[in-house]
Amino acid sequence: MALSSPRSRATQSYHFSNGPKTLKFILNTHVDNMGSQVCIYDLAHNLKNQGFDVILNDWENYHGRDVAIFMGIEPDTLKARQQNPNIKVVICDPKQSSQGYIDTAREADLLLVSSIEQRDAFLRLNRNILVYPMFPIMPSQLKQHKNSNQIIIGYHGNKVHLEAMGHHVSSALEALADKHDFRLQLIYNIEKLGQVVKGIPDNSKIEIEHIQWSPDAYSKHFPQIDIGIVPNLLPINNYQKTLTFSEVPGLNVNYEPFDFLSRYKASTNPGRIAVFGKYGIPVVTDFTPSACQMVEDGKNSFLAGSTYSWYDSLEKLILSPELRNTLGHRLNETVDQMQSEALDDFLANLKIDKKDIVSIKGQSSAEDDLALYKPPPSPSIFSRILKRLNLS
Repeated sequence: MALSSPRSRATQSYHFSNGPKTLKFILNTHVDNMGSQVCIYDLAHNLKNQGFDVILNDWENYHGRDVAIFMGIEPDTLKARQQNPNIKVVICDPKQSSQGYIDTAREADLLLVSSIEQRDAFLRLNRNILVYPMFPIMPSQLKQHKNSNQIIIGYHGNKVHLEAMGHHVSSALEALADKHDFRLQLIYNIEKLGQVVKGIPDNSKIEIEHIQWSPDAYSKHFPQIDIGIVPNLLPINNYQKTLTFSEVPGLNVNYEPFDFLSRYKASTNPGRIAVFGKYGIPVVTDFTPSACQMVEDGKNSFLAGSTYSWYDSLEKLILSPELRNTLGHRLNETVDQMQSEALDDFLANLKIDKKDIVSIKGQSSAEDDLALYKPPPSPSIFSRILKRLNLS
């Protein structure tokens, strides 16, 4: 049977008939977001298509199941193991922002994470980790790029990356607007987070369209987009002073004022790149580790580490529909290859026995870092006013 959209199925349960495969899975979530779409609904669909016995969204009965799969923010590990001590528990997109989340990550038999950055952040808690391509199943709809009087540069993802791009990407976009005609389409969850008011370019220089994210936003808006932007870096205050302050005294390592200093989230991942790739849209992205795994600079998209690099890469794509076609179609091939290998990698990792956690002297624990954690702030007053006025 086909799976419906998350909003219509979150309270329903499904039991797919037994196939030839022996492992029996149960996948549970109440969450309606991109993570649950990929890790619960799409994974259930793929397992079912391979002939596995799959139950979806039954929180009461774990008897007879071999593997239980939960999102990191809503594990049901205790009940699953009370009912079925031999069940293997897989936690998808684990978190470290509460003691409960930390304990869940330690106890899991396997963690599914979205990037090597997230893998490295969790190895102190669990050494059975698989980097899984966390982007949704969707057919490739390759755009045929042509000359255009006005280029559309698109963004999709979390609001935080829009606020964070003010220190490097927005400056490049404003400089480009002096020479080229383009507009921005920004797709994000305005209803939940409010309209972004910080970090984005000056709207007196660039036409900006704010678009509410929805499951059909990709099919509705991506065919019009010519170039994708994927900012990932977090801004650093007083960059040169921070470079100097971060130097370790007494070492002869040739510190220079030209050095790079980058900050990015532990959950940084290439998922936003991949969705552009499904549509044959080339991207410019900050060169974070997982972005460098997916993007081969100048071959299937562009990596950028400075405002000047963002400017140069974007201008190349603005000026050449031929280059957009070549890079966008190659990016599509990269994404399809990653997705084609994902299920086999997942099944192989289920066979691996759990490894012992390693304690390394001088390294902070998850509890040490948790003591320093501050929850993200609520949307700004101005952003909430925009929402109430329906200007978002």
